[in-house]
Amino acid sequence: MHDPASTSLVHDPLFRDRPAATARGAARKVGGNPWNRLSGLMELTLFILLIVCVYRLFAPEIDRQNDLISDRNQLEVIRDAKQLELEKLRQEHRLLKTDRQFLDSVARDRLDLQFEGEHVIRLERETRLGNHGPVE
Repeated sequence: MHDPASTSLVHDPLFRDRPAATARGAARKVGGNPWNRLSGLMELTLFILLIVCVYRLFAPEIDRQNDLISDRNQLEVIRDAKQLELEKLRQEHRLLKTDRQFLDSVARDRLDLQFEGEHVIRLERETRLGNHGPVE
């Protein structure tokens, strides 16, 4: 039959993955085949062109996305300001419905109303210009 030692996967010392090295002093060819060099140059050129095409394809979309993000941020600032204004108006509405004293002061200040026999004296300050702008 077969001898197990002869079929084993023992490394053969005579087997070589690479061609034998050239002898010392022998001239080695530098650079290789010119077609191989041109092929490598063409691969590099195609890779660079691919990168440029992808950039040209997606750059407008990236700019559009950045514009939309800035618009969203501006709208969020406006929304927050409107929410503050809404909260102030809700508080004023609640006070107008529940607080008689607040209602009286609003009627006097904004609407120039007064009770019968009551005299309202209004003091208005002049606006002066100082070093830091108008002062009331």
